[in-house]
Amino acid sequence: MHAFIRLLAWLAALAVASPAAWAADPAGTVAYTAGVVAIQASAGAKRFAVAGSAIESGDTIQTMKNAEAVLLMADHQRIYLKGDTVYRIDDYRFGADDPQRNVSVSSLVRGGLRVISGLIGKQGNPDAYQLKTQTATIGIRGTEWSVLECGIECPSGETGEHLRVYHGTIDVRTETDHHELSEGYGTIIRSPHSTFAPMPGTSVKPVIPSPAACR
Repeated sequence: MHAFIRLLAWLAALAVASPAAWAADPAGTVAYTAGVVAIQASAGAKRFAVAGSAIESGDTIQTMKNAEAVLLMADHQRIYLKGDTVYRIDDYRFGADDPQRNVSVSSLVRGGLRVISGLIGKQGNPDAYQLKTQTATIGIRGTEWSVLECGIECPSGETGEHLRVYHGTIDVRTETDHHELSEGYGTIIRSPHSTFAPMPGTSVKPVIPSPAACR
């Protein structure tokens, strides 16, 4: 009986002294920033991001003009955000011991990003990874790729979302079309209702991080 009471007292002291020990690990961290980068929680609270800031499922990350950021997720997924980008983590769950329950669903609201995929989508359910853009839903098969919104600043005939694959394969679906894009290829999607076709990657605008963001 006395041993049981001592155990309860020890557990209570541990909970008070180190509540972080009981908290879930964050979805990821901000590995690098340059310029003004902000994180808005799903509840609405907004804060400036710096290297080491935690990011959670439901967070929206925004880079201002001429800023950039690198996010490192728990499954080792690496996400580069160019300037003037809004990226939302819609649903993120990762457990190394239970890959079938892992999921990574996010949205590129505006701007451009470049991704090196992590364990989600490679282990367990291959459809557990999804990135939603203004025109398409993108899945992965283990890869490095980018998406760039190209508007009025692009020459006539090049406006739309530029997707480019540097390594591996991505699965791209719109409301009316579906293609897999492999290494060295890309495409330009002009609307959710338009068809699209694979093209040489050199015909698609890339997203190029600064040297500092690649470290």
